[in-house]
Formats: sequence, structure tokens, C-alpha cells
Amino acid sequence: MVYTLNLAPTPFKLIESGKKVVEMRLNTSERQKIKVGDYIEFHLEEKTLLAEVINTKSFPTFKELYEYYPKEKLGYENNEPCSYHDMEIYYSTSKIKEFGALAIEIKLIK
Repeated sequence: MVYTLNLAPTPFKLIESGKKVVEMRLNTSERQKIKVGDYIEFHLEEKTLLAEVINTKSFPTFKELYEYYPKEKLGYENNEPCSYHDMEIYYSTSKIKEFGALAIEIKLIK
């Protein structure tokens, strides 16, 4: 199965460069369908990246997700501050509480 997800410019560039290998989303019923071996087309305007899903993991909150993964896998530099509150740019706290967090581990297909 191939899923389509839109990305903001910074996460797109981080995935494109190989620095970000875990995409973080709300754990909605639609995203729970994403399985190992599926593919994701990431879109930023007219640009597209294709990645294979190598693992998925659900968490009650983004706080637990951020505690589980090294920050470099989430796209942060070693010297860069890393906070689960960064996800509140994309999702309201009520939506996070309602759905929880989903980590999608990916491998970029060149």
C-alpha cells in the first residue's frame, strides 16, 4: 500500500537528507492502517519523496515518543534542543490527548 503525507519544508528537507528517519503523526484510525512494508509518498508542493515503512510504534503521547527515540532519529542535531512540545506546532493538545502519537520508522527510497 502507498500512503500520501504532506510535510512542512523543514521535515521534508531532513527526510530528504537522511537525517530524519522517524516521522511523527497523530495516531488516528487512518494512520493505524500503515504497516511495515508499506510505502509513503511525502509531498512538499511539487516535490515528492518515497520511503518504505520499516516499523511503526504507538505511544500515548509525543512525550513518550520523544523519550523512546534518540533525538537524531527524529531529525534534531546533536547540539539542538529537542522537546515534544515542538509537535504542538502541528497538533493541538486536545488532538494529541484524543489520538496519541504514532512513530513511523522509514527508509528513504532513492
